[in-house]
Amino acid sequence: MLPAPASSPAGNDTMVTVTAQTGSGSCQSSLVTLANTVTITFAAPASGTAGGCRLDDNLRVRVLDAASGGPLAGAYVMVGGWEGDIFEPDFENVLAGSATAPNTGRTDAHGYLEFTDHGSALLGPLMVTAGLEGYGYTSYADSDAADLVLYLEPIATPPATATIEGQVTGLPVVTRDGWLDAAMVMNQLGLDSLVRFRFDDLLAQEKDCWLAANIPLIGDQWAEMPTNVYVPGQVERYIIFNITVNEHRYTTVPLELGASDQHIVALAGQVPWSDVVDLMLNGGSLAGIVPLLEVQRIGLIQRASIGGDETDVPIDAGTTLDANAGCQLSDKHPSLAGSDDLCLALGDWTGGQGSGPMFIMGFKQLAGGTGTVTTVADSGPYAGIGYLGFGVSAYLDSSTLPPGDEWKSAATSGVLDRSGNLGPGGGSLDFGQLLGITPLLLSGAATYQWNDVSYSSSTVELTEHALELLDTSTYSIGSNCGDITVVTNRSTLWKVYTPGGTTSFTLPTLPAGWPRAADGGLASPGADQLLHWSFAAYHLGLLAGGFDFDAGDISTLLDWVTHTSTNGLDLP
Repeated sequence: MLPAPASSPAGNDTMVTVTAQTGSGSCQSSLVTLANTVTITFAAPASGTAGGCRLDDNLRVRVLDAASGGPLAGAYVMVGGWEGDIFEPDFENVLAGSATAPNTGRTDAHGYLEFTDHGSALLGPLMVTAGLEGYGYTSYADSDAADLVLYLEPIATPPATATIEGQVTGLPVVTRDGWLDAAMVMNQLGLDSLVRFRFDDLLAQEKDCWLAANIPLIGDQWAEMPTNVYVPGQVERYIIFNITVNEHRYTTVPLELGASDQHIVALAGQVPWSDVVDLMLNGGSLAGIVPLLEVQRIGLIQRASIGGDETDVPIDAGTTLDANAGCQLSDKHPSLAGSDDLCLALGDWTGGQGSGPMFIMGFKQLAGGTGTVTTVADSGPYAGIGYLGFGVSAYLDSSTLPPGDEWKSAATSGVLDRSGNLGPGGGSLDFGQLLGITPLLLSGAATYQWNDVSYSSSTVELTEHALELLDTSTYSIGSNCGDITVVTNRSTLWKVYTPGGTTSFTLPTLPAGWPRAADGGLASPGADQLLHWSFAAYHLGLLAGGFDFDAGDISTLLDWVTHTSTNGLDLP
């Protein structure tokens, strides 16, 4: 089957006349002439990533918009690490030894660009890069495929947002029972956020300065509190004193204005009061109560569309959760020694196992690698949901890391279980063979290095690197608490994909005139900006036969991911 030229849409027919000649010069004669009609059905290009033969003299690249899936005309493409006339498309000129064609070009109206070389410059594996004004670059490092489809992510301005504020009701508050009642109000999340541990939708970066309580003989207890945590007013005992805990109302993580079909849940439970007192008296952030929360109840509000800010919105956490799912996390890569273990039970609003928007129905910090996590019955507003589990190893308290291990504070390893082991009646989750974690190293100005994090049969098939420009905002939340810094927007300036065995790449030197070429394809950060490298390594355990980087589809990788390892590094 022949690849379609850019001008021939997939599925078209053509007529081909084939003539074979024998002899040479005046002795040349027609040996065979085939004048019959030959019908050739052109194969549609791969929908994403790589395909075709191994890279050997011919390369076809198609560039698509990651948001719309449509072709990008005029996109810049380069093969290799720098610009040069290194290809020889004319076979008769090969012996002359002087290449005449460039390794760069721009795509046609259908998003295609083809390269041909009869010399030795177009032999894999190579790096192939594409970019366009208004988009981030995408590169495939160590690619050995003759047919590539590269998706470019638009660099968008931050969307307008809104928040919802109010109370969580239905909490069975009991005076002086030794437990602090609390709830966490969470927006829905997608699988991409889950496997990359982007939990901004779960625990707000935004904090406020909360007068939690006044303790006799000690005084006012002010605390930084994530805005999406709700605490009802209640009375507890400290030594011989009754302590009134003040209400802390919730405000959701900002929601995109106009976002449709939104589900916002309140996950409620209790924290031992003694642990809360320890956090307050030792100057800790009360965000520390979240992993200690004994989850018991859930509430839900839904919005067909986010139309603006809302205030005084109650969320009734009147649905009781069942602690019916056993969870075990074991057999971790040695680099995870001393890490904390978490187990999450999630629901998929579309009934799938991660294909749609999700919510957390239970989480538990595991003691000794085992514990029990809660689920919600598939009835009422939760009827028809899908169930899946997620086991996570991370270092929740970075202050305990020894010198030299500070890089572990941002590193996380996890396993996703969507095998059906978890259901409306609970189940058993057993997470094992967790990928390792790795420090990240920028060598020079453009070489990025890491370690292979494969472990046992959990082999890393590919890695994904996002070089991002982060917009930040630093502001005071009150004289009793100080300043906080939050990330207000992420722009992906460059994405790089590598096969699993690769542990470094060097960004190519961009030709003059290409987008952001003066900044090496990235950007010069402003006063409230910084460059950040986000790293993710994946094992695609649900893909039968494994993943071939040179004959696979990165655009569907989330359909198959079971194991993931991430880290991040702020760049100079």
